[in-house]
Amino acid sequence: MHKIALILIINMLFFGSLWAQDDLTFSEEEVAKPQPKKKNTGSKSKNQASSPTKQKNQPKPQEEDLGGGEDLVFDTPVDEKTPLPLDQGGSKPSFLKNNNVEAQPQVTEAQLAALQKADYEKIWVLQRRPFLKKGRVDVSPMFGSNFNDPLVNFYSIGGDVNYHLNEDMAVGLRGYYTLNTETADFDRMIQQYSLFPLISRPIWSTTLNFQYAPLYGKFAFFDSFIIPWELYTRAGVGWVQTFIAGRVMLTAGAGQRFFLNRFMTLNLDIDYQAFQEEFQTTAGTESRILNNMMFNVGMSIYFPFDFEYKELR
Repeated sequence: MHKIALILIINMLFFGSLWAQDDLTFSEEEVAKPQPKKKNTGSKSKNQASSPTKQKNQPKPQEEDLGGGEDLVFDTPVDEKTPLPLDQGGSKPSFLKNNNVEAQPQVTEAQLAALQKADYEKIWVLQRRPFLKKGRVDVSPMFGSNFNDPLVNFYSIGGDVNYHLNEDMAVGLRGYYTLNTETADFDRMIQQYSLFPLISRPIWSTTLNFQYAPLYGKFAFFDSFIIPWELYTRAGVGWVQTFIAGRVMLTAGAGQRFFLNRFMTLNLDIDYQAFQEEFQTTAGTESRILNNMMFNVGMSIYFPFDFEYKELR
C-alpha cells in the first residue's frame, strides 16, 4: 500500500510540472511586447497573465485563434453624423413610405351631407327641443264653433297674437268675429209651445290672455315620424259685444300645439267664455250668466322664422 501511494504521488508531481510549463509558455511576439506596469492590487493566481495595453499609433495585433469557437463580433460605435439607412432594423412602416405621411381619404360634400342626415335621423333618449319659442311672436289664425248651446249655433273666425316670454309662458291678444243662427230647437219651441226663449248672440269679442305650457313631449305617427307637441292652458279677461249690449267677459281654456317645422304649428283649442247678460221681459229686467264653449282649429306662424340654440360654456 505504501508503495502504491508513493507511485501515485510521483506521477501527480510529474504531470503537474508539465502542465505548469505549458501554461507559462509565451510566443515570441508576446515576449517582445513590453508589459504594462500594474498597481499591486493583491495576490494573483499563478495562472493569470497580464493583458497588454494599447499604444498610440500602434496597429492592433492579431488575436491568436485558440480554437475555442467563433470569435464574438461586436457592433462598431455609431457615428451620430452619419444617419443609419432606413432599411436596417426591420421593415419600414407603411405610413413612412417615401418619407411622406400617407394622405387621409377626403370626404366629399355629398358624403358629409349623408352622414349629417343619418345622424339627424337617429332617435336619442334625451333630445333638446326641436322648437324654441322664447322671444318670438306667433300669429295664429283660427276657425271655431260652439258646441254647448242647443238654441244658437255660431261659427267664429278669429286669431291670436302671442309674445313668448320663455318656453313655457306667453302673453297675447285673442279676437273673434261671430256668425250665428238659431237652431231647429229654437223654432220648435216657438211653434209647438208658443214660448220665446231668451238667447244672446255674440257678434265679436276680444280678450287679453296669459298662457302657460305645463306639458311637453313627442309621439310617433304611424312609427314613421316623431312629432313634438305641448299642452298649454290659458286664462284672460276681455269684452264681448252681443245683439243686446257689450259686456265684460272672462275666458279660460286649454289647447295643444303640434310642431310641424321650425316656424309653424298646428293648434287645437278649447275656449270657455262666461259673461253676464240682461234681458228685458214683461216682468222687468232679468240678468243671467251665460257661457259658451268653443272648439277652434288653427295654425301658428312664428317670427322670426328661425332660432339659435344657446349652450352654457
